[in-house]
Amino acid sequence: MSEEGGRASFIMSDEMREYFNKIGVKTSRKSGESKTGYFPALIHPFYLSMIMGIAKKKKADPQPMKETMVDEWLSDARAYEEELDGLGFYLHCKSLGLVNDEADNRILDEMKSFFEGEAKYTNEGYALMNKYAQGGFQIILDRIPDTRDLSDWLSLYLTILEE
Repeated sequence: MSEEGGRASFIMSDEMREYFNKIGVKTSRKSGESKTGYFPALIHPFYLSMIMGIAKKKKADPQPMKETMVDEWLSDARAYEEELDGLGFYLHCKSLGLVNDEADNRILDEMKSFFEGEAKYTNEGYALMNKYAQGGFQIILDRIPDTRDLSDWLSLYLTILEE
């Protein structure tokens, strides 16, 4: 794992940030090229990348990032916080072989190693989500390298996700 892998926040590598800023992110300093809309915040392309990585079972070590990234779900992504938390924790338990485990104490113990408080994760929790986001981004970059309009991008993203 890279040095960034143990960071206690979501990681949006410089390459990811540059790629999604070219489409457009409302909260970024520069507007993108999209004529049909922008991502509301950087957390949106992060979780879309994470979902792609999960769906395609692709993880990769997070790449370096110069700018900081948030450590909790923000914007309208917060409305799906419980679902995203549950998905991340399920993947964590699955990697440990606990999905069909009836030993409730083991699962409760794992919650302590994945979650830190109500809205944050341990380094292990962030590392898992960051690896899926980086893996998903690699798929996105390979399959949708030059699309800069958000509606076209989302259409291509969904097509890949459904394959």
